[in-house]
Amino acid sequence: MRKALFHRLLLPITMLLAMVFSGFFMTAHAQKSENNIKVAFIYNFLKFVEWSPSKSQGTNINLCVLGNHPFADKLDLLRGRSVYSRTIEVHYGNFMRDISTQNCHALYISLDKRPYLVDILKESARSEMLTISDIEDFSKEVGMIQF
Repeated sequence: MRKALFHRLLLPITMLLAMVFSGFFMTAHAQKSENNIKVAFIYNFLKFVEWSPSKSQGTNINLCVLGNHPFADKLDLLRGRSVYSRTIEVHYGNFMRDISTQNCHALYISLDKRPYLVDILKESARSEMLTISDIEDFSKEVGMIQF
């Protein structure tokens, strides 16, 4: 009797577990795909921006990332890639002072920097940086590109 009950419940339990875990893995895969797309967009933004004369000097295009970055491993894939014979460099920091010496062309601002957004955008405007973020209403705060 116990064996029959076990066999009768085995298939439904197995199917339930499969559905639960497949949802988990699909969510993780969807996040990974979204991050890949964001990095591809950032690369294309760097390719198609017409930089001001002050940013047109030098051999590098500096992508700076401010705050906790959930897809840093993907952004690092841009390091060394070429954009019109200029090499992309990726720099990370938690504060603007950490990246202030990098002559940033583009600045990705992570979600955790939302409380400091107004100050970050003021400082980045003085440095003529392309600003990119996932922060809600980023473009309303005078950010340039919002995912």
